[in-house]
Amino acid sequence: MEMIAGSNKRLEAVRGILKGEDMGTWGPGVFEDDCTLECFTDLRDSESIEYISNALEDAVDSTYLDYETSCAAVVAAAVVDALVNDMDYDSGNGQFMEWVNQNRKMPVVRFKNEAVKALQRVLSEDSELYEQWLENDRGFLAWKTGLENIIMRLAE
Repeated sequence: MEMIAGSNKRLEAVRGILKGEDMGTWGPGVFEDDCTLECFTDLRDSESIEYISNALEDAVDSTYLDYETSCAAVVAAAVVDALVNDMDYDSGNGQFMEWVNQNRKMPVVRFKNEAVKALQRVLSEDSELYEQWLENDRGFLAWKTGLENIIMRLAE
């Protein structure tokens, strides 16, 4: 099943490129990465509360966080932050905040501690996303600070 899902994602990316869409997003914001945008699409198309729970649990329980697991955890933590702390995140096209506004009553407060733990794992040396950002002299501090700010808000 994962093979089919991965193939579908690649097919969508190719279609996007053919339509002239920018498929090389990379920036320090939560949704300035193609992977986090794909994870948001997965969240939106799934049982959202289950997606959030699984994404955070996978990040906390993994020995080494691969890139996609890290991105899924970042998106799940951003959802919790947006819903609990009324934070506004720019997904480039407004779809994330539109989804947040439609799901305001989702019971995510219980995920605050798990989201903090998951982001702490993303910011560790056992995270492929962290390793990638560590190599980026210009954006690393902004990316790290952004995740640390989410941690601070959710830890309150």
